[in-house]
Amino acid sequence: MFWKKEEAPYEPIVQVQKKFVPALYICGMNTPECTQLLIDKETFTIGSGRDNDGVLEFPGLGLSRQHCRIECGDNGYTLTDLKSTNGTYVNGARIQRQALKKGDRVTIATLEFTVE
Repeated sequence: MFWKKEEAPYEPIVQVQKKFVPALYICGMNTPECTQLLIDKETFTIGSGRDNDGVLEFPGLGLSRQHCRIECGDNGYTLTDLKSTNGTYVNGARIQRQALKKGDRVTIATLEFTVE
């Protein structure tokens, strides 16, 4: 006698990430505490408010609640100032929107970071 094994029809569940987002680090150079932020998502906000991805709670250093945003796009990372009071700078120049590259020095209010 031959038995024919019937397999139940199934559809595999496959989750595909829409977009690969490489990691970017910005490392504090003059922060009161050792600070390193890992930017590992498409849109990453930085500020003193708790609703940011990168919360920098250093009172008196001029950070706005929503200070700036880093976005990952097809051409790499872009830093955008979110109309902060004390500004966002890349390599000493105040910016509204600027592409980032390794080695750039980012100043958020009075806090300095380097892009790794």
